[in-house]
Amino acid sequence: MGGKPTGRFSNGKTPPDMLVEDLGIKALMPAYLDPNLKVEDLKTGVSFASGASGYDPLTPILASALPLSIQLAFFQQYIWKLKGFVGEEETNNIVKTSLYIVAAGSDDLCNTYFMLKIPRKTLYNIDSYTNLMVDGASNFVKDLYNMGARRIWVFGIPPIGCLPSQRMRSGGPPRVCVDEYNQAALMTNTKLAAKMDSLSENLPESELVYINIYDPLLDLIVNHDKYVEELGIKELFPAYLDPNLQEKDLITGVNFASGGAGYDPLTSEISNVIALSCQLEMFKEYIVKLKEIVGKDRKNEILANSFFILVTGSNDITNTYFSTPLRKSYYDVSSYADFLLNYASSFLQDLYRLGARRIGVLSIPPIGCLPSQRTLKGGEQRECVNYLN
Repeated sequence: MGGKPTGRFSNGKTPPDMLVEDLGIKALMPAYLDPNLKVEDLKTGVSFASGASGYDPLTPILASALPLSIQLAFFQQYIWKLKGFVGEEETNNIVKTSLYIVAAGSDDLCNTYFMLKIPRKTLYNIDSYTNLMVDGASNFVKDLYNMGARRIWVFGIPPIGCLPSQRMRSGGPPRVCVDEYNQAALMTNTKLAAKMDSLSENLPESELVYINIYDPLLDLIVNHDKYVEELGIKELFPAYLDPNLQEKDLITGVNFASGGAGYDPLTSEISNVIALSCQLEMFKEYIVKLKEIVGKDRKNEILANSFFILVTGSNDITNTYFSTPLRKSYYDVSSYADFLLNYASSFLQDLYRLGARRIGVLSIPPIGCLPSQRTLKGGEQRECVNYLN
């Protein structure tokens, strides 16, 4: 934000940032490890979180993140520092009345259990693994309580099977939500909610609250029509391959894109998505259908006046070039960029020959600043990766 990395596992503000801003406390919730941390920040709240950590101790090891045990150690260190600034009585009051937000578990299921498989999936079925996770959450909350925390919100796991990454990996050609993953999240949430209720009854003066984020997020995904703002043409931009596509959709615009594709034909093969060449073939098929509906003249008018948006290239660089040796062994960065531009040029010329005239080509963003790349290649500080940019 403001052109500077913040250490957040996000391109913008996180829920804690929004919360402290809405409460009028401050604009951002700074990280405890921020070298520019001020005394006032210690008094009004800091973040000990580490993106991609989890209740399972193996998860942060795999992701090179800070485990919950280290986060607790930092919290203890924070208490000592706070006592040095405001005294023991005020510190105890701050620690007791502060709100603590705990959000973890998604990476345990997505990465450690379902993707890695070894060693967790060979030792645990999903029922016993979710027990391991909930035990980890319970121990963490009890440790927080023993250190003075009383008001603790524990967030449930979202419908992880509907994350774009999981739909691409395990959602099949239609990229549907992965029900197995969602059911695992639901199982964890049921146990987590029950555990928080039990702890709340057994920890005096505690205010433990389980926050259900699964249901509202799934409703947003499944019933998206309710949440989409009217843009004047239609509420949604349907996929050309949508089996429920109607004639009016062909007249007002459809989407031929396939997430994970690229200018480089190899990129689509690696990601198992629809290549640009196939998207062009579908566009040709669309033109034939459109002509049958509105006639040749109207078809030509629609094509000439429609706006075509081309967005691709990021996966070519981050995945095909830098993450596999298939292209890097034949091209340096400059020649690979030329290779991509040649394919982009050919694609645009093909679109033009098919009748497109108004074409917007979006450039590649600063991919080295994507959270995924900063986590994988940005070192301990999760900095933007300059060579990717």
